[in-house]
Amino acid sequence: NPDGSYAGAQVAVLGFDYVSRAQAAFDHDASVLATGRVVGPDCRPAKARVDAFLADDADSPHVSGEIAAARAGADGRFVLKADPRRSPIREALARSNGELNIELNAIAKKDGVPKLIGFHGFSRAVKGGRWVEAPPITVQAANGPRSGC
Repeated sequence: NPDGSYAGAQVAVLGFDYVSRAQAAFDHDASVLATGRVVGPDCRPAKARVDAFLADDADSPHVSGEIAAARAGADGRFVLKADPRRSPIREALARSNGELNIELNAIAKKDGVPKLIGFHGFSRAVKGGRWVEAPPITVQAANGPRSGC
């Protein structure tokens, strides 16, 4: 980053579980990229890992790493945070018209094994260095056709 701070994704994973916030040294002041919940094939809340990535732009494809990650608890709720002033989001915003396409995936366990996967695409804009607030997202994680909860 121009200010000399480190850039890149803030990911701290040990196996399939995250380490503590203090150990991971996440940026607690980052603005909220998205909130929502994960539901399983039966439309009930599901515990899951939720990851967000910058979506590729067909006009200028680029490799995108994870920009945010969170865990959905037993109630299925999650909060994804990311600082839009940091790389690679900052560069993607410079190439865009002020709005970014985000790809979100959720991986939930079934019988203790990661088997249920859900995807959701959305767009977000930035104003004043913070994400513009948007309605919560619902992601259905399943291992087959979605029922449309």
